[in-house]
Amino acid sequence: SDLVFLFPVKDIIHDFFTSEYSSSRLAALHAMGKFPQFWLEELSNFLDEHLPKTLLLEAISSSYSSNSIQLAKKIENLLSSKDPEILTYSLLTLTNINKTKHLGEILQKFTSSDHEQVRKTARDSLLKLSKMNFTNFMEKELGIEE
Repeated sequence: SDLVFLFPVKDIIHDFFTSEYSSSRLAALHAMGKFPQFWLEELSNFLDEHLPKTLLLEAISSSYSSNSIQLAKKIENLLSSKDPEILTYSLLTLTNINKTKHLGEILQKFTSSDHEQVRKTARDSLLKLSKMNFTNFMEKELGIEE
């Protein structure tokens, strides 16, 4: 099974993660994105706007498939950033996690951003959110699978 393989890998990733070299930490964060549920605490610590931007963007990206309320809350705090790249990554990841209260309203707010890429991401994310919510409704309420 995947778990047997994962234990030695976790040790290697941990060594990279605790390295003094930014490039090693970047590689570790990227690897964590494959199984983010095993790295919630570590990813959470890197979702901090005071860290170097490359590490922050990688941490946001690695949280994309985490399904974690804890990480979503940390990413939601990044929405006060003025950096369009941080905002874009954050909006995409929050939409995919889909555990944020009032996510639709948050995305709607960013459709009037000063930055074209942020506006486009917010619009695309609203569309994705609508589709996800519709699919969930069809499956849960009506028992229809796609």
